Amino acid sequence: MSLRAVVCSLLGLLTVGWLAVWSSAGWAGEGSRQLTHIVIGLGLLGLCAQSRPLSVRPLALPYFFASAAALLLVLLPGVGQTVNGSQRWLALGPLGNWQPSEFSKLALILILARVYQGRKPGWRAFLTAGACTGLLFALIAKQPDLGTALVLGAIFLGMSWVAGAPPLGLFGLVGGGAALAPFVLHDYQKNRLLIFLHPETDPRGLGYHITQSQLAIGSGGWVGQGLGQGALSQNGFVPENWTDFVFSVIGEELGLLGAWGLLALGALLAVQLLRVSWSCRDRYESLVCSGVCTLLGFQGLVNLSMTVGLAPVVGIPLPFCTYGGSAMLINLVGIGLVMGAAQADNTAPKLQELLKKTEPGAD
Repeated sequence: MSLRAVVCSLLGLLTVGWLAVWSSAGWAGEGSRQLTHIVIGLGLLGLCAQSRPLSVRPLALPYFFASAAALLLVLLPGVGQTVNGSQRWLALGPLGNWQPSEFSKLALILILARVYQGRKPGWRAFLTAGACTGLLFALIAKQPDLGTALVLGAIFLGMSWVAGAPPLGLFGLVGGGAALAPFVLHDYQKNRLLIFLHPETDPRGLGYHITQSQLAIGSGGWVGQGLGQGALSQNGFVPENWTDFVFSVIGEELGLLGAWGLLALGALLAVQLLRVSWSCRDRYESLVCSGVCTLLGFQGLVNLSMTVGLAPVVGIPLPFCTYGGSAMLINLVGIGLVMGAAQADNTAPKLQELLKKTEPGAD
């Protein structure tokens, strides 16, 4: 892994994302808070990068149960904060509102890596991993938060595939989930999943988000209308323009070149993270890295597809760009864990060479 490439691509994504949040939401509120989230997150990244992911393995189980307890706490009447019909937040006084579901993503990665750390996981490990995922999935779906539930499912499938879990179990789970979806989804969720095929049939209703996002991105042209100058995003015509649809602001105000630049930075970061995952000598660390790659990659692909009309609107954030403290901290901690694994992996050959030189009889 090229540390310089990771740092440059990450700082580029953070900068573009923060500029879009500042442009659409202003400095006095979300803009200044997002900058605080970034600074704290980079501090946590630095701490995680100084140690190996193996050092947090003993914390995987306690962290998992703490995350499940926090998710359960959110569902209690009078405790969880409800926004836009979903009960997802805990109010922590001067610390603001935080989403336990975001912290559950990292909890799932760490616990699955521990479950699958054996060389060839069989059905017992697969079922254990499925039970851990199912618990968090059920608590999050109850909020309801379809987007985060899908992210947990993607993490489980991705890490199970990398670990070598039984293919029959994976295919059966995907097929069973698809068959049950029509019976467990709320009506508004079903409509949201279907409207993206023809958003023009309800441009002022269910198709409003996709339609306005496409208009904003298309109006940006090659070089954009300039930061703070987006005719649609600055005048309330792009909903959730500093959260789920922040890419619409980037496309409108920075243009096609700015959007392509963001995609290039994301691709560069993804390649570097995948290189670490493939090269890790320790299986636990390799699985943690693959989980972080799945988390960031799935969220990025779905969010970008959602904003241009290639996927339904399911409330999945764009990593390092969407406003939100919980997501920002978890994403940066994930990058820190991968960097820690990479540095440990790079020092291993040097240590082995040094040990050989110090052996008795060595020249």
